Amino acid sequence: MSIASTATRRALQALAAEPIPVRISGRCMTPHLTEGAYVYVQAARWYWPGDVVVFHAWDGVWLVHRIIGGYPRRRGWRWLTQADRAARPDASVPSDRVLGKLCGGECAQRLISIPPRDRLWAVSRYITFAFLHALHWEQDPR
Repeated sequence: MSIASTATRRALQALAAEPIPVRISGRCMTPHLTEGAYVYVQAARWYWPGDVVVFHAWDGVWLVHRIIGGYPRRRGWRWLTQADRAARPDASVPSDRVLGKLCGGECAQRLISIPPRDRLWAVSRYITFAFLHALHWEQDPR
């Protein structure tokens, strides 16, 4: 990652203390979030499974995906995210790459006020991922 993108990410995170508008590009969260929609994102102290967040991916793009779980690391938390239409989770995301979670805009209300069913889905995806990861590691520990 370049210095410019790190500086840009930090500036956006500072702005996200208040809701900031973000324009959506892509279809991975349809039908609840459509391409071209504007949503508002705000930083949070903590994220829960099921929260829909905007984060800076390793390839330099900003993504809007759902948190399915997290785990502690030396420098803070890492979050596992997954698009609603994806078959598997993304690579883990460190907390300093998360801009914030959706708090309004042109999206389904269930992406802001997360229903228990969606939180349960996120937790089940995390448990499935952890089980499959452990099973793979047990078969090939290297």
